[in-house]
Amino acid sequence: MSEKNRYSPNRRDFMKGASATAIGTALAMGARPVYGANDEGKERVGSWCKDTYRQLHLDSHFGALKDIFADFDAEAAADMFVRAEVQMVSYFSKCWAGYSYYPTKFGIHHPSLERDFTGEFTAALKKRGIRCIIYYMMATERKLQKEHADWLINGDPKLAIPDTIKDEGVAIMCYNSPYTDRVSIPQMKEIIELYDVDGFFVDIVMQQYLQWNCYCKNCRELYAKEIGGEIPTIESDPNAFKYRKWSNAHMEAHMEKVYRALAELNPDIAIIN
Repeated sequence: MSEKNRYSPNRRDFMKGASATAIGTALAMGARPVYGANDEGKERVGSWCKDTYRQLHLDSHFGALKDIFADFDAEAAADMFVRAEVQMVSYFSKCWAGYSYYPTKFGIHHPSLERDFTGEFTAALKKRGIRCIIYYMMATERKLQKEHADWLINGDPKLAIPDTIKDEGVAIMCYNSPYTDRVSIPQMKEIIELYDVDGFFVDIVMQQYLQWNCYCKNCRELYAKEIGGEIPTIESDPNAFKYRKWSNAHMEAHMEKVYRALAELNPDIAIIN
């Protein structure tokens, strides 16, 4: 929590350690994976995942760019991946800038995108038997962050109103706020209902819990109700580790809630956190 102990790991280093840290802490607390009624003793993943080895992720954070995908040919791209014997492709529905790459009722369509990129690409890939994983940046928001400042991640223990994370008006919303239930899960359900997708790559889930301590109104009220007292602000606080265990438990509960909500629509859905 102290400034000297803060660091900003790059994506490669973070992904190498975050999964093991989160899972290890959860298991140490006694948490165990929850399986479907007919899957006792088995790893809970989409049944197709175990035979899918050649996987490709296309990173497309094009929030600040103009005329994105103007000349995109979904059929030609899908043909290229068939020749490369790719079995699964991960591609965008919502980027870091908070823009959606398809027509949506819940988000903001990218202002420079004149097509349904997510829908066109999904149709072309599925036609060729390629699995489709939708990249979804769950926590970034452009509109509601202005109306609900108390939903934002707030890393300031002095409880000052947090600023947006970038000048272009994007903010990171707290997963313990109403944003998850009112926007994130409904938009992911919208994608499942619109397109025949096989799963989601949900970005910055673990990182939000492991990198930041959040002092937003929702976290403070939840912590006071479940643990009691105020969220610790320094590492030497006797309750600092108690807070960390509480935060990690909520991280796992968040991932479980998202999975269960989407599995109601597609029991074979795969969620990559």
